Amino acid sequence: MPAARAASPVRRDLRYSALDGAGWSVMVGMGELYVPAFALAAGQGEVAAGLVATVPLLLGAILQCAGPALAERVGSLRRWVVILSAVQAA
Repeated sequence: MPAARAASPVRRDLRYSALDGAGWSVMVGMGELYVPAFALAAGQGEVAAGLVATVPLLLGAILQCAGPALAERVGSLRRWVVILSAVQAA
């Protein structure tokens, strides 16, 4: 029986990429389906439920467009990722 090989970096990165995609779909699925429905069930109006569903996606799209310039302004991609992670977690 051949010795077990360590997973190649490409396979590892593909696995992490698939896990990241799965996490993203859970996040967007919750935001697009359940949070607006909860807003309606909590007695908020249709406009509030629509804003709850669309404003985060709009802000994310705007930030993606401005991202390269802002990351360059921060000076470090690592620092930029940490800042965005902290903002998303807040």
